[in-house]
Amino acid sequence: GAAVTVTITGAESEKVTLGGTLTTDTSLQEGVYYISTDLTIPSGVTLTLGPGAIIKFGSGRSMTVRGTLSAVGTAGSPVVFTAYADDSYGGDSNNNGLSSGAPGAWGRLIFENSASSSSRLEHAVVRYGGSGNQGNVYIANADIPVRFSDISYGSSVGIYTTTASPLIEGNTITGNSGAGIYHYWTGNPADRNNTITG
Repeated sequence: GAAVTVTITGAESEKVTLGGTLTTDTSLQEGVYYISTDLTIPSGVTLTLGPGAIIKFGSGRSMTVRGTLSAVGTAGSPVVFTAYADDSYGGDSNNNGLSSGAPGAWGRLIFENSASSSSRLEHAVVRYGGSGNQGNVYIANADIPVRFSDISYGSSVGIYTTTASPLIEGNTITGNSGAGIYHYWTGNPADRNNTITG
């Protein structure tokens, strides 16, 4: 597949802009990536995010996964999904001086229907999303593990599942406006050793 690698030097202009529908397997490693329009990973396509990949979303933008999203960082170098204005990860990407994100600044990570069971979030940070009241992370009819991640400061719930049986384990879920984890309709989700505050 396509590979995009960015070496962090601290330059404000150092980012790659993404949006639309991926048409080929893509690997994004350490660097800053700006989602300017909604991004869709269709069935049969894989997006791999390595440790240190920082995904910043424009206002109201979301990532919809119908194929495979493998976002696996490390404890010291997580994969980050956050608002474009959040300077705490990747610096001042929008060149407006010191700023931070705000709850609901972007949409959410959406795993739905045909999302591959190979998808996973592990050692990830997801924050300042949740616009539209369906969580920072929304899992519908898909069993996607969310493990050892930080899901925080969303304008609705932290993780929202519907008709799904995901493993949600070892996460820190903090400062969301609604419930930390919300399960709707049927399914057999496994919630293990999560810390939920705020």
